[in-house]
Amino acid sequence: HPPPQHPDTSPALNLDDKKRVQEVLGTLLYYARAINSTMLPAIGTIATQQANLTKKTMEAVTTIVPLTQTPSSDTQKAT
Repeated sequence: HPPPQHPDTSPALNLDDKKRVQEVLGTLLYYARAINSTMLPAIGTIATQQANLTKKTMEAVTTIVPLTQTPSSDTQKAT
């Protein structure tokens, strides 16, 4: 069984930050589908939080972004 989820009590994002998170998630989803599918589970988990975006959600997104700058094992095999 997975560990129990604790409710996210961090502050809600303002409208501009919400839009930014949604834009970044869309870009990450495209990247994951096209280049590095190993990111899909993390993106899916974050995407389920879009109705109630918080500072913690934004931190999760910023944790994933640097992964796009590291070549995946799939792309290394193709070169």
